This record gives sequence, C-alpha cells and structure tokens, in this order.
Amino acid sequence: MYLIPETFEIEQIFTHIKKNKHTNFEFYFCNQLSDAYKNRLETIIDEIIEAENHEYKIPYFHCGEIAPQKQNKLYQLYHNL
Repeated sequence: MYLIPETFEIEQIFTHIKKNKHTNFEFYFCNQLSDAYKNRLETIIDEIIEAENHEYKIPYFHCGEIAPQKQNKLYQLYHNL
C-alpha cells in the first residue's frame, strides 16, 4: 500500500498482522503525518524490532520521518537478513 494517510488505523491492522503467518505486507506512508501518528507508528516499529520471537510475518513500514536505523533494522527483519 502506498501514500497511506494518517486516517489509516495502524493499530487495528497491526493486530491483524500479528495473526498472519503467510502474507507479506508493505506499507508506505505519505509525507504529511502528524507527530502523534508518527509516534504511534514508531511504537509499533519498536515493538517489532525489540521482539525476541516473531510468530507472524514481519511487515515493512516505511515513513520518511522514522529514524533510518530503525527503518534499516525493520527492513532486515522483513527480508530475514
């Protein structure tokens, strides 16, 4: 999905994703996100990165406002690198 606006219910989709074992998800967010929404997104990214075990297919979230180190780590997890 591309150019996702902040009206997208990220927490609800992440709840669904955590039950997913087969589908790859890639989300590319638009550049006009509020700080509150970026914080919500970053919280989810942190949860993914910090988890010891993933019992779901790791999604990829791209937002130009998220720290590059976090984006890179998420990308590596997404691609099983």
